[in-house]
This record gives sequence, C-alpha cells and structure tokens, in this order.
Amino acid sequence: MRRLVAVLLAALLVLAAPGPARAHDGAPVVTHPVPTALTLPAGAVCAFDVRVEFPVTDLTRHTWYADGGRPVFAVETGTMIADFTAVATGRTVRRDLSGTGYYAYPDERTTILSGTRIVALLGPNDRPANRLLFSGGGFMSVRVTVSGSGTRVRTVIVNPPTAEDICATLARVAA
Repeated sequence: MRRLVAVLLAALLVLAAPGPARAHDGAPVVTHPVPTALTLPAGAVCAFDVRVEFPVTDLTRHTWYADGGRPVFAVETGTMIADFTAVATGRTVRRDLSGTGYYAYPDERTTILSGTRIVALLGPNDRPANRLLFSGGGFMSVRVTVSGSGTRVRTVIVNPPTAEDICATLARVAA
C-alpha cells in the first residue's frame, strides 16, 4: 500500500519533479508540467476511493540547477483547476490551485513544496496521516523525503488555519 501511495503521489505531484537538467549557466530551465488524472484507492489517502482530475492546466516552471545538474530551486506559476470525486457517489468538489508554488531541493532526497494554493496527498505513514489537504489560500509547506529504500514520507511543516481536508469535505458532501 505504501508503494501505491508513493506512485500515486508522484503522479499527482508531477509539479514537484524538476525538469530535465542542462549545463549550468545560471539560467533556469523552463518546462510546462501537465498533471495526469488518477484514482486513489480507499485507505491510500481517504477512507473511500477518490478520483482526481485536472480539467484546466496551464503551468510554467522555472528550475535552477547547481553545478553538476542537481536542482536547487523552482518556481511554478499558472492556472490549475482540480476536481476531487468520491468514486462511489460521483459527488465532486472543485478547487482552484492557480497561482505560484515554490520548490526547494535542500538535498538529493528532499523536496519542499510551498505556496498558498497547493494540495498534499498524505497516506497512512505521513504526517498528518490520511488527509488530502488543500491550503485554501493560506501558506502551506510540505516536505517530501525519500529514504534509501525509496519510501517517501510527506510531512506538513506549515499548516494554515484555512487548510481544508478534501476527504472530510467529500464525506460531508456525499452523506
């Protein structure tokens, strides 16, 4: 199950992956990431199956690299709308993730995503566990650490009072 959650998170957070490296000349590498739809099975994040789709995306990422090709920092801006659907009921909530996100890569195993309109998919081994958090306009920061065995652990390090648990929202909407 942990491996499935890691794969699903990687699919949703295509935004967090740095673009292709090139020779370091001080200029950023510009990419246009396109997130893909995915279905999170019950227990991976929410207590029920959740489908995540992106009906609108127009993103641009600027990534700066250190000598040797390791990403150091990235800024992503643009428009992104996400639909979260409780699969069993078909009930959907839409959230606007448009704006600016910031990525820091302090070392080869850590990524920190920060911004005011970001989503964190948090599985059973993450902190907090089993949440699908949307920052809701408040500043949120999430650290993703990959162990030597490839296990990802996501930790919300700044959680705004405006954060919404989409799992709880879908459970209320679907009730």
